[in-house]
Amino acid sequence: MNRRRQFEEEDETQTKRRRGAPLITDVEKKLQEIIGRVGDKNAGASIETNLDKLTTFLHDDLDKYRAPIIDIIAGCAIYLPNCVTVYTTLVGLLNAKNFNFGGDVVERLIAEQQDLLTKQKYQEAQNLAIFLCDLGNSGVLTAQSIGEYLESFIAASFEENMPQVRNDYYIQTVLRCLPWIGKQLSEKASEQLENILEAVGKYLEMRNKSHVPLLQVWRETDQEQEDYLESLSAQIDNLKAANWMENHIPRHYIGFENVLQDALQHNLPSFASPEHTSDMIYPYPLVVFRLFQDSDCAAFSSKPLPGGRSIDRFLFEGEISWIIEKNQFNRKTCARELNAFAEENPSVPIGFLIFETIFGQMLRLPHSPYPAVFHCALILELLKVKPDEYPQILVQTVDVIYRRADSMQPICLDRMVDWFSFHLSNFQYRYTWPDWKECLDKDEFSGKQIFLRETIEKCRRLGSYEKIIASLPPDFTKIHPCSPDIRYVIDESMI
Repeated sequence: MNRRRQFEEEDETQTKRRRGAPLITDVEKKLQEIIGRVGDKNAGASIETNLDKLTTFLHDDLDKYRAPIIDIIAGCAIYLPNCVTVYTTLVGLLNAKNFNFGGDVVERLIAEQQDLLTKQKYQEAQNLAIFLCDLGNSGVLTAQSIGEYLESFIAASFEENMPQVRNDYYIQTVLRCLPWIGKQLSEKASEQLENILEAVGKYLEMRNKSHVPLLQVWRETDQEQEDYLESLSAQIDNLKAANWMENHIPRHYIGFENVLQDALQHNLPSFASPEHTSDMIYPYPLVVFRLFQDSDCAAFSSKPLPGGRSIDRFLFEGEISWIIEKNQFNRKTCARELNAFAEENPSVPIGFLIFETIFGQMLRLPHSPYPAVFHCALILELLKVKPDEYPQILVQTVDVIYRRADSMQPICLDRMVDWFSFHLSNFQYRYTWPDWKECLDKDEFSGKQIFLRETIEKCRRLGSYEKIIASLPPDFTKIHPCSPDIRYVIDESMI
């Protein structure tokens, strides 16, 4: 009986423990929901008001739930790059009330960054670098220590006998951080900033650029097709010339300047790059894809398009790319969020940048980051979301690509043929075909005629031959696909 009673008591204890465990989980879920939604622009109140209320709420239970709060903030810093300044402001406000908490957050983020780099999660590690630098704007970190932190990235990029892609990554990380912290460094650590920019310039001069022609979508064209680091460096130079003033980053900490300016600050440890091994795969170099210039948008929009050397162009493209990456498995949500982003920025023709980014991903060499069917489906969803604007932008996009088809890389031309034929199959193969009549007089191997001829041939495989021929103008007889000849392998007598 004693043994039986002992087992019953142990079983009852385990049951109580199992019943009690969800209480902690529920609290953590509640914290995750509250912290994760503080940057929600549709919450009714302003983000600054939400931050003020959340700071008071978290501070009361900071000692009790310190670990889960830091975990959630670290997750937001990694996976919500569009809300960087929201969470750096939150950390700044909590640091002003509890200095040790700010130090714990910084310590956790540094450890997390090292872990991400070891696991070769380079985009996430870059997000953390930007977050850490922006903590200098919210009164958590000193500008001098941030300067030393960035200088350690520079030092890592100059290590000998290292792959260029590794060095490129560290230089890009530094350049990506400067739109957030450049102004602060120019005021409080100007000498360090100048040393950083000088080192970046020196690196770019000695860097091998033989990959650029291989990654360009167009050959022999005056269209801007710069290497990604060269382009970003030029944008940073223009930002510096503009006294580090940009128009896109929402700096919520400005609203709490009277609180943050008196807070005690921490020193950010120097960055220590993980040891390179032969099995490490770093991000590939890219060539910046530019489809539109301001003159291309003038006929459709009175809003000016940011120039190719403007840092705002880089920031907008980065956020569009992040929205696409986040929603790559849900085309409907992706289209809605892209359109919402466009509506949040009414002073810029974001629609053109959305289609430029999508086609840039579609035509990226050596391979696209997403399956072709995703881009096909996403474009169709965008046309449904805003039928009064996006179809016109798409027509303009196709027209620009057609005009440059003669200088397009063959693999990119094939991708355009695959997409355009699929797209036409959703609209009964109707298009303004007469606008392309001039290509019929060109050589049969010209890019424009290949694009048109191969598109029609691909359409034949997707739909009715008679319907396709009926949709084409009479002048297009020269490039009509052959009528399908159906042959029966099995003789009727054999059945």
